[in-house]
Amino acid sequence: MYYQQKLAPVILVSGDVDHANSSKILLMELGVPEDAIILQSDAANLRQDVSRSLDIIREKEIKSIILVTSALKMDRTMFLLRENSLTITPAPTNYQVTLNDWQNLTDWKWQDIVTHLLPTSASLEQTSQTLWEYFGLTYYRIRAIF
Repeated sequence: MYYQQKLAPVILVSGDVDHANSSKILLMELGVPEDAIILQSDAANLRQDVSRSLDIIREKEIKSIILVTSALKMDRTMFLLRENSLTITPAPTNYQVTLNDWQNLTDWKWQDIVTHLLPTSASLEQTSQTLWEYFGLTYYRIRAIF
């Protein structure tokens, strides 16, 4: 863990109130002292989350961060952080597609091909999340132009 390796002297946890509090409890169970955890749980969306987190980072005079977020949200988060003088080390988590998934998807047995063509609720959710991220990233890029 980054804290025990002395790579992250403080940990800024952000997200909604439930997520932030449960993350704080988990970090404390993993041995991170409470005074090393900063909560930021008052943002309604990713843009506000990044803005409020940056305020805390500037206040604490932090120059480099390890950005831990889902692999799906990493591009959009990095884009929102692009104009800061921070040194950012991305550490994506929660990958939705694993090597095993990819190997199963590219298996050429006809039964598997038919099965992969049928929609599932998990696939619909994954598609919805992916489209949300791409639309959000497109919006921020267009907004940056104008």
